[in-house]
Amino acid sequence: MLTSYCIQLVAVILLSLSMLKHYRDAFARPLPTKVAKLLKLIGGLLLILSFYCVISTEYPALHSVYWLCFLSLNIGGVAFIHSKLGRK
Repeated sequence: MLTSYCIQLVAVILLSLSMLKHYRDAFARPLPTKVAKLLKLIGGLLLILSFYCVISTEYPALHSVYWLCFLSLNIGGVAFIHSKLGRK
């Protein structure tokens, strides 16, 4: 379970970095198109992998609810970090 949530966090970070504004705030340079597509692809695949890790456990229904709750927490945490990076 913990591995799934860590993979999920990395996926959310990669998906957020695929957006021009967040990438520019983090790296202070424009986002190339190929990099954006690669970040989206890897982030999406990691989200699928983390969900697969959750539903292959003993209680898939319950753990999928936990997965969604942690997804919202991870999105909120990444949004908070990006809001602090953008205020430079």
